Amino acid sequence: KNQWRHRMEDPRGVSIDETINRWHTYGVPSNKTVLVLPLFARTWTLEGGSKGNVQLGFTNGFCGLPGPITREAGMLSYYEAKLLSQMEGSSVFYDEGTDSILIITSQGQLVSFDGRQTLEKKVEYALSNGLSGVGLWSIDMDS
Repeated sequence: KNQWRHRMEDPRGVSIDETINRWHTYGVPSNKTVLVLPLFARTWTLEGGSKGNVQLGFTNGFCGLPGPITREAGMLSYYEAKLLSQMEGSSVFYDEGTDSILIITSQGQLVSFDGRQTLEKKVEYALSNGLSGVGLWSIDMDS
């Protein structure tokens, strides 16, 4: 099963596989394509706090609180997300549908990011599809 092959109509957005195939239809060869991996997290504030109804494709959230280092609403560095995952009252889940890590904090923040397992799978995807390699966005966001 490849988690990155969902249809464009899916509320989660466009998949990696779909994007790579689209570039191929434009004439960009695989060996000239680099898959860039995120080393950051996206965040949302849940309505109803940590007891909010959380499901994929939810639309009731707003940008999450800024991190103490990045200070940008809706985005955390990888190390800020890891710190949140270790805080008391945080619940950490693995979402098989998106192959990502989800954190719900006691302050009603939903955090989504690619963990080590997901990053490894994306590297495998790049190699098995003949891409020229992977990049990291952005290395200063890593721990």
